[in-house]
Amino acid sequence: MKNKKSTLKRVKSHRDFRSLNEDTQAELRRIALANIDKGQTLEFVAKLMEVHIQTVRDWIKRRKDLKKRGYRGEKRGRNEGDDRLLNRKKELKIKTLIETKTPDMLGLGAALWTRRIIQ
Repeated sequence: MKNKKSTLKRVKSHRDFRSLNEDTQAELRRIALANIDKGQTLEFVAKLMEVHIQTVRDWIKRRKDLKKRGYRGEKRGRNEGDDRLLNRKKELKIKTLIETKTPDMLGLGAALWTRRIIQ
């Protein structure tokens, strides 16, 4: 039998940058940009930092803004309280009822709390 070359391509692994703490992220950005300043290629820096090359391009594009913030990224996700159905006071009242009472005690016709009862 002839040796067949594998048709599967090797998958490149990149670090999930979001899983790193802010200080580590900031330091890696600073090191990456310093390497770019020293003349290293985008490909080299991306491999060194274990991130996608587009991530390095984004850092270069946002360099001034990153430097002002100490190489810290922007806050991700929505702000706390956005799209809430209940205000904080009502939320605390319901939480207290759930923690201190049973649905039966409140006349809801069930022994245990379920999502359906709470809604």
